[in-house]
Amino acid sequence: QLADAPLQQTVLVSSVGSQNKALLEMLTAKKIGIGTRLKVTHVYSFDNSLEINIDKGGSRNISQQLAQC
Repeated sequence: QLADAPLQQTVLVSSVGSQNKALLEMLTAKKIGIGTRLKVTHVYSFDNSLEINIDKGGSRNISQQLAQC
């Protein structure tokens, strides 16, 4: 799970925990898919959302719920 990724360490998305259509749609909108390299740069303690940096794709915030899929 992305929620367990160490801070500031590049990880490779190797699977998606669910094939739920809404989840896949959100991942696509955020440009996250199998083979995507990304780095968790910050975890916000208020709601445990993550700021991630995607290789060649800039930074984004994702919810804790998305990070746990």
